[in-house]
Amino acid sequence: YADLEDGRGFAVIAGWPVDEFSFDENVIAFCGVGAHMGDIVIQNYEGDAVVSVRDEGVPYSHKSRGYRSNKHLPFHSDGSDSVDPLCLGESARGGRSPLVGATRAFNIILEEKPEILEILGQGFYHHRRGQHDAGEAPLSADRIPVFAFANGFLHCCYNLNPIEWAEKEGVTLTPEELTALDYFDSILERPELRIETGFHKGDMQFLNNFVILHSRTEYEDDASQRHLVRLWMESPASKRMGESLLDLYV
Repeated sequence: YADLEDGRGFAVIAGWPVDEFSFDENVIAFCGVGAHMGDIVIQNYEGDAVVSVRDEGVPYSHKSRGYRSNKHLPFHSDGSDSVDPLCLGESARGGRSPLVGATRAFNIILEEKPEILEILGQGFYHHRRGQHDAGEAPLSADRIPVFAFANGFLHCCYNLNPIEWAEKEGVTLTPEELTALDYFDSILERPELRIETGFHKGDMQFLNNFVILHSRTEYEDDASQRHLVRLWMESPASKRMGESLLDLYV
């Protein structure tokens, strides 16, 4: 937990013997570990507190969530204080998980193009991907800042695809906004800023969503199938209590 709050922003506990236990037993054990880090919260409109991240053959679009497909996911943050997967099975090919420090990206922008920070600070509307009641707005009620300060600490909250999908509901991104997003994404793709991890069976990974952005490469299954179980957690003890994407989907 100290690593998440005050250190590198992520941690891995490796070697949990998943093959010795049933699916339910593995979930119980993972929730037990996770409960030391924060409160386990609901992740979607359907009310699931534990989500299986695997290829269900669902196209990744403005009508679905990325954890149900095998497609590439650009760098983003998830909905809660931390996102925490346990690997129950590995893909045959692909499915790696690059990580980038959001604070480092912020500092690079500050050095290279500080004027972009005003646009990123104003934020963007996000598409809710159908995760809301009938009759509710399909977009976030307000713009969600990419970078913001709360309690004196920098917070990052970013997901490019829902920002772009907002255009399906009549939102028009200005040329300046598109330039800012392209520039930010180009920073996240710089190889020297990235750590690229794979998921090995038995890995428990913990990411602080406010300071770490993660991606996923496209993957393929065969006899070996990629299967993560994911927790979202909120920590009442966290010093970072900024706005997240949690309210979009639950």
